[in-house]
Formats: sequence, C-alpha cells, structure tokens
Amino acid sequence: MLITFYLWKEGFLEQPVLFLSSFFKRHQELYYEKLSQYHNGEIGAWIDFFLDGIIEIAEEGIKTVSEITKLREEDQIKIQSLGKRAAESSMPVLMQLFAQPIVNIATIQKWTGFTRK
Repeated sequence: MLITFYLWKEGFLEQPVLFLSSFFKRHQELYYEKLSQYHNGEIGAWIDFFLDGIIEIAEEGIKTVSEITKLREEDQIKIQSLGKRAAESSMPVLMQLFAQPIVNIATIQKWTGFTRK
C-alpha cells in the first residue's frame, strides 16, 4: 500500500487504486527472488518485475472497470423498462450503489427519503 500511496502522492495515479500486493502474493517466490537480487545490486531485475506487476494489475483494473460499466448499463436498461415512476425512484439508488455497494435499509431510506414500507 505504501507504493500505491507514494505513486498517488507523486501524481502518477489519479486515485490510490493500484494494489500490487495481489501481484506480489501471486508471484511470491519470484518476488522474494527479485528482492534478493535487488539487495545484491541487481536493481534492473527488481524494476522489471515491479513494472510487470504494475502492468498486470493495471490491466486487471481496466478489465474490472469495463465489467462494472457494462453491468451498470445493463441494470439501467432493466430499470428503465420498469416504467417511468419505478425508474425515477430506482435509478438514483442504482447510481448510489455503484459508489457505495454495501448498504442497509437505513441507507436506502436516507438516499430516497422513502419510508421502510
């Protein structure tokens, strides 16, 4: 996470959303090998590994964003097919859910002004 926050602080990321820990965990043996090489002066090997991690995680992030966007668009079409009144009350909730996917009834009530009933 420190790497991500550093890249964000320096302006290389718009948001701190590049989490390399999953890449390091998936390639743990290679991670330790490259880290050891770094400590032995082979900095280039570490940089190559690190940049491969950034590429892999960034590509995964792009794919995830694409899938979420597609899901949102599909859900919007479904809601619009419910009819005008239902769509007008449901669409704001859908948009909020993409910003905050874990909610409870009180949160939905706050967003909509609706009662529990």
